[in-house]
Amino acid sequence: MPAAVLCAAILAACSTAARRKPEAPARAPAVPPPPANIDSIPDAVPRPEPRSAHGNPAFYDALGKRYFVLAAADGYLERGVASWYGPTFHGVSTSSGERYDMYGMTAAHKTLPLPSYARVTNLRNGRSVVVRINDRGPFVANRLIDLSYTAAAKLDMLREGTTLVEVRALIPTQPDPLSSGCMRPACARPSFSRRWRAKRPCIVYGSGPSTAWPSSTGSRSGSRPSALPMPAWRWTKELPMLRLSTAVVTALASLSALATLLAGPARAAAPIPRPPEVNARAYLLIDHFSGRVLAQQHADDRMEPASLTKLMTAYVVFKALQEGRVKLTDPVTVSEHAWRAEGSRTFVLVGTQIPLDILLKGMIVQSGNDATIALAERVGGTEPAFAQIMNEYARRIGMKSSSFENSDGLPSPGHYTTARDMALLASALIREFPQYYSLFSLKEFMWNNIRQGNRNGLLGKDPSVDGLKTGHTDSAGYCLVTSANRTGMRLVSVVMGAASVKAREEASAALLNYGYTFFETTKVKGARETVLKPRVYKSAGEFAAVGIPYDIYVTVGRGQATSIKTSARLTKEPLVAPLPAGKPVGEVTVTDATGEVVARAPLVPFAPVAEGGLWTRAVDDVALWFH
Repeated sequence: MPAAVLCAAILAACSTAARRKPEAPARAPAVPPPPANIDSIPDAVPRPEPRSAHGNPAFYDALGKRYFVLAAADGYLERGVASWYGPTFHGVSTSSGERYDMYGMTAAHKTLPLPSYARVTNLRNGRSVVVRINDRGPFVANRLIDLSYTAAAKLDMLREGTTLVEVRALIPTQPDPLSSGCMRPACARPSFSRRWRAKRPCIVYGSGPSTAWPSSTGSRSGSRPSALPMPAWRWTKELPMLRLSTAVVTALASLSALATLLAGPARAAAPIPRPPEVNARAYLLIDHFSGRVLAQQHADDRMEPASLTKLMTAYVVFKALQEGRVKLTDPVTVSEHAWRAEGSRTFVLVGTQIPLDILLKGMIVQSGNDATIALAERVGGTEPAFAQIMNEYARRIGMKSSSFENSDGLPSPGHYTTARDMALLASALIREFPQYYSLFSLKEFMWNNIRQGNRNGLLGKDPSVDGLKTGHTDSAGYCLVTSANRTGMRLVSVVMGAASVKAREEASAALLNYGYTFFETTKVKGARETVLKPRVYKSAGEFAAVGIPYDIYVTVGRGQATSIKTSARLTKEPLVAPLPAGKPVGEVTVTDATGEVVARAPLVPFAPVAEGGLWTRAVDDVALWFH
């Protein structure tokens, strides 16, 4: 307890010293006199700008600490202490190469990209401004942001020197939530919240030429306030309110109408018709990467899988190969039970030893039941034991409606699956065993001087089709699980219970063409791609990179990929060290043109975040009191 009190006293002393307003030294350049009404200077207006060639390294070191510059400002929100700096640095070059103008609406931040925009809210009085970030800092006393003289004045914090603020990054063309009636600063008191809501209309920052707005970027380029046009903001003693003059409103309306005429009608989403009529008992079409279902009918009804069962058998054998329990060159002895197998055959002889590789091709290409049983006995000891392994792997894959009693798919009362489960299995085979997937594209195979072709006729009709498996019994009908890859978009179709070989191939082709005609898949985020670098209290590095552990793919209507939007947020704040790698601390959300959420992914630290030293932990203990 005495140690904590001592640390608090030291911090208080440091804070008091930091509050002393800096005075310009004698050698400082002449400072322009402030305008008559400093509150007449408008806030910065977010607009698209290229990243500065200066001040945006991947990371940099300052005062013994390393800072990582954020790849993007999206989703940034943090609270902390703000300070300001004035005449001492007026006219000095900033990290972005611009000149600091104490009368501009600018700020310095340690990690936000240069330039970027942020709304800064004084949590002690509710005042709020928008600033343009074009410099690096502050690097003392764990402060969050350094504001220009004007921004500090509009936040009413000049006398105190520092204040507790909330900094929220703003993105051009996206609404500013704190300017709308749907949100207010966390500190806003109920006594004036209704007035705040009533007087602050929602602003959507434009992406057109900057001349459409007042020159309010506040860049540190030496521009004088006297040259500013009529302000778009009027400041009252209690709260800022947006009051656009009639001339400004008229100008904006005219520009908007002109832009609409020049651009023409907005492009609407192309209509997506119903899936094609398919002559089968059940079918399903999914995108392999995103998992989105594009078409389905009776996808969850129990069906006999017939030889589609061999996909599950292949999965178990591939798993054994991957784990080194068997090898492709291992000799496999053909038992009498395998030799006497009914149905389609590879024509292996009882008692002979055949390489496991040959039996795999016999099972996948020729759909040989004898080769399948021989593989099951080699991996599982007996076929019933192998069936138990099949069911366990099916459960792990997520096949909730399947049960296997044999390895070859011959009819049995407790042997069933669904179209949805078959699609899950096909995607698992493609994803987990790319080194063996090419076996499904072999068009023919010869063993014992007998040449047999692959029963998947689409392999010879559609060059984009590269697998997987056919199946047929009198009771199951004609079945086909197919995968195709066109320009990087992979689809998986499942057709079960068709009336003939031709019917199952036509149904599969129709489903694939429907998917490729009306949908497209795009990769939104890559695995281990850094999304945010939030502050981690009590940590040695102050900030930690967090991102998604796997690729995010999204499937939308064709032509609508450009409308996809992503957002990231922390779900556990504040973050406090230590943090283990891989533990979810936030979420990435992906929405389509309608605003519907089409994908979610967890945000996790890529590496463990260790605790900092005693002083760091003590300082952050105090900082957390204000969080």
